[in-house]
Amino acid sequence: MIECTDRVPGISPRQTVLLRIALAEALVKAGKLDDAERELSSAALTCEAAEMDTRTSLTFRSTLAAAATERGQHEDAMRHWAELLPEFAARHGEQHPWTLDIRYEMAQLRHRLGDSAAAVADHRAVLDARRRILGETHPHTIESRAALDDAARGDAATTEP
Repeated sequence: MIECTDRVPGISPRQTVLLRIALAEALVKAGKLDDAERELSSAALTCEAAEMDTRTSLTFRSTLAAAATERGQHEDAMRHWAELLPEFAARHGEQHPWTLDIRYEMAQLRHRLGDSAAAVADHRAVLDARRRILGETHPHTIESRAALDDAARGDAATTEP
């Protein structure tokens, strides 16, 4: 279906990119990382050709970072997330749930890379913010609490994807 969107009247290049990104996100979650990267590569070509807007670019790059995380390419993933963090913070704010999601991913990666002290500090900050913004019972707050406990124990095995 996505292959023919360039021939369908009314479907813009941006919509095609968003379809490819959504498919790639689903493929990452399903563990089909090679397929996800193929979709992201196709999306990247369309993004460049159509000079996509910032929102689409951030979505694309977030999916790319998530794929690197799932593939176990922790240094690459950390680089991707570190590049995205200031852009998300500037666009959405430091306390926005999406910005907090990136900070959470970076804390997880710090833990996996063996920097437990930084991971604990980062997880604590994310947990505090999620408690304020999302509430104690929100799934992301609960996830943050568990990740903080894991990092504090130095239990990297429970934080692996």
